[in-house]
Amino acid sequence: MIIVRIAGGLGNQMFQYATARSLAKDRECSFKLDISSCDEDRLREYELNKLNIIEDVASEQEISLRGRLLSL
Repeated sequence: MIIVRIAGGLGNQMFQYATARSLAKDRECSFKLDISSCDEDRLREYELNKLNIIEDVASEQEISLRGRLLSL
């Protein structure tokens, strides 16, 4: 599974999403969105939900495991 941290404005969010989706397709696995950093950004908000996308948000537990899964 690929978990991508979404941050920045809409353009950056779209790029991060497209990159994660492409990697997931190439590796034949699923991908989820980590939108936790969007809550911390006072200037920008999560905007991908306004688009017609596959939106699967990662749980806090999945996010906490992210670093450990990369080392496997």
